[in-house]
Amino acid sequence: MKGVIFSTSFFILIFATFISLGWYVSYDHNRSFINNNLKNSLFQTANILHGESDIDETRVIDTFISEIQGSLPENFNYQFELLGFSAEPLLVRIKMTCKSKNNLYSFTLEETLIEKEIVNAEK
Repeated sequence: MKGVIFSTSFFILIFATFISLGWYVSYDHNRSFINNNLKNSLFQTANILHGESDIDETRVIDTFISEIQGSLPENFNYQFELLGFSAEPLLVRIKMTCKSKNNLYSFTLEETLIEKEIVNAEK
């Protein structure tokens, strides 16, 4: 009887470990994927706005949201916030809060882009 209890306990422990590792891999994959999309979309937004003279905060955030919207997973709710903005030189700082629709996890990402990075990338 003792062997049955130990083997059942061991099976439950192994099962819980695999579930936990699967959850962590899913979390890390989603966070990394969304973070890469955030960086790429911010860079694309800066390229679109580079050289324009009439740039304001609403134009920046609207352009950014239109750039990133198609590349994000659909099983999350997103909130975007413009933390910093300067038109000359172009400086954009964005905060993005992601919360899974099944409420398993949420995370916040912040990214900054300065016009100097755009000029260096074009060379």
